[in-house]
Amino acid sequence: MSFIASMRSRIGAAIAGALPVRVVQRRVGRGPVSATGYEAAANSRLDQDFTPPLLGPNGVNDQTLGLTRRRMRFAFATMSYLRGAKVTFRNNVVDKLGIYPQPNTGDSELDRRLTDLYWEAEEAVDIERKLSMADVQGLIASELMEVGEFFVNRPIVDRFRGVDRGPALQVIDTDRIDISDSTALDDRTSVRQGVIRDSIGRTVGYRLFSTHPSDGSTMMIQPWYRQVIPATQADLSY
Repeated sequence: MSFIASMRSRIGAAIAGALPVRVVQRRVGRGPVSATGYEAAANSRLDQDFTPPLLGPNGVNDQTLGLTRRRMRFAFATMSYLRGAKVTFRNNVVDKLGIYPQPNTGDSELDRRLTDLYWEAEEAVDIERKLSMADVQGLIASELMEVGEFFVNRPIVDRFRGVDRGPALQVIDTDRIDISDSTALDDRTSVRQGVIRDSIGRTVGYRLFSTHPSDGSTMMIQPWYRQVIPATQADLSY
């Protein structure tokens, strides 16, 4: 079972109340970002037929969806009962050890060696080499609870903090994906809400703001400055 499929399975069980509730200290995250209005938008990245926004209805819906996302973050940051619900949800989905594989090859010695390999690699999996796999899974569960989507990048990073060069996991704030970024790049490629698709609708990449929109005025001056991440090294689940 893939990592994302496993996450979804645990989330379904958590919603059904099948897993025990555990409470842990809340991880400190980014402060609230307020919005002046909110309403669920009809269009989404799943729509295959769209008009580049400009002043059309898709543009209005995209902006409304962006406000909805920021409003949800603001609500979770300012309402204690929502914060408590997020902690409960997170711990129902990802407990202290996280979601981990349990080999069943039929060879007990091989199963043991595979298990040992996983736990050796489970620590320091993020780009800063600080978070465990369980920590990263917890961040993903929190993102799903708040805004209903998560974005994970899998770059190759150089040796850092004693960890050799290799792949890492980077949970990127989905606010960096510009929902209003929808345009036709050429006859074969288009962008829908920051997701780059080919002529038959396959996802080939993502366009992100190079920094978070709340990090300064640069984004207001140069909103076109974006980072492109290929779909082969990233997952956006929404």
